[in-house]
Amino acid sequence: METLGTYSNLRGGENPALALIEDAKRWRTPSGNRNEVRLRKRIRRLSASEIDELAAAYEAGDSVYTLGRRYGIHRTTVSEHLRRAGVEIRRTSRVK
Repeated sequence: METLGTYSNLRGGENPALALIEDAKRWRTPSGNRNEVRLRKRIRRLSASEIDELAAAYEAGDSVYTLGRRYGIHRTTVSEHLRRAGVEIRRTSRVK
């Protein structure tokens, strides 16, 4: 009785690890790995002056969503910068 028959996940005689590597290579695009862009885009550090500007803009009425788009960071990161700067976070947005 053959154990590596129709219901097996293993391909005939292949090394499973090498098969996984080959499968992963198929996910590459002409410009490189899809995840490379996400990893490069993820790191965005604000300078001290940018954090001061961010806090001033928030206190002037801008939302964390607007500031996140303006500075290229996530809204929760905006909130974290504001918290560290000692700015009180609004629970609802201000009407301009």
